[in-house]
Amino acid sequence: LDANSERDLRDILHLAHRVRRSEELTRPLNAGEDDEKRRYERKSKTVQCKLHLGEMIYMGQTLDISPGGIKLVIDTWDAADRFPMESKFEIGLKPIWGDSHITCRVVRICSDSPYTVGIEFDALDEEKRNTLHTWLYG
Repeated sequence: LDANSERDLRDILHLAHRVRRSEELTRPLNAGEDDEKRRYERKSKTVQCKLHLGEMIYMGQTLDISPGGIKLVIDTWDAADRFPMESKFEIGLKPIWGDSHITCRVVRICSDSPYTVGIEFDALDEEKRNTLHTWLYG
């Protein structure tokens, strides 16, 4: 493919990401993956959040939240490259933890368009987990 402009190059890269992501999404599950048991009840909550990855900040939106993690939409063209399986980053959820950032990692890729992932809190201390629990369940 020839890229005659910066926009052409961006479109080519976006298409390549979509093809690669669709291949990952259509591969068979590993044995036992479909038998997963959730440790926490999830609540459907949509909250805007900030994803801190090095010096970059991305915007995301939660779809559901539990004391163990979040289902999250990251709607940016390079999200698949920036947030692949097992990648770690910090999330900021101002309504829950104010200006604190929580370390988390991608544990599931749910959808390609928009890019939707399941993340797990990496090291949520007891105080932050209690704050989240109170916010979720009252």
